[in-house]
Amino acid sequence: DDNAIVTLSAGAVAGITTGTVAENAGVVVVYAQTTATLARSVEVEIETVNGTAVARQDYTKVDGRLTIAAGSTQSTQAITIINDGAVEQAETFSVRIMNPGSAAVMIGTPDTVVLTITANDVSFGAATIAAQIYTVGVPVSVTLPAAMSGIGAPDYAVMPMLPSGLTLTANTGVVSGIPMMEMDAATFTYTASDSAVPPDRASLTFTIEVLAEIKLRMRVFLEGPLQ
Repeated sequence: DDNAIVTLSAGAVAGITTGTVAENAGVVVVYAQTTATLARSVEVEIETVNGTAVARQDYTKVDGRLTIAAGSTQSTQAITIINDGAVEQAETFSVRIMNPGSAAVMIGTPDTVVLTITANDVSFGAATIAAQIYTVGVPVSVTLPAAMSGIGAPDYAVMPMLPSGLTLTANTGVVSGIPMMEMDAATFTYTASDSAVPPDRASLTFTIEVLAEIKLRMRVFLEGPLQ
């Protein structure tokens, strides 16, 4: 007969009270489970509760009834996760069950699970890139800022093409080489891309100027040592 206790779990195994889902995962599933096979179907109320994650911004609100079918010990509820594109920290919300539809079925512990949405947004945080001043014929090795978060290790790119003689190592963000030609100050865009499909990206802009040695000496004479 319907002599069972219903609990909620963040996994297919009973008793898991916390779970983690990536922001770009699409959905997360929770499990309502009984301690005994039901002779007839039972409904429980299920609802989401905001934490730092907010319904309709970070996930789709659930507020209804969940049915555990006769002959079963489990039912699932899928919750849609919203990939909002905003750069943010990990956020949490809760899911809980209550009020079984049968007097012979009780809500047990745990009746609530806490879910954490991990950020997948690529970000440079507060990082900036100072104006870069190089000299023709003088070796360069500069590590540009590392990106945070994202899915997998980021790849880096610079557009437009770096001055002649310089290259960017895509997996480290290091600009290296020996500048070959003088160049007036120009603006470049430095972009980090993660391995998501489609990839998430973040960018910084900075300037590069390449001086001939004689111009460098003149600038130092007039303005003092370069910082």
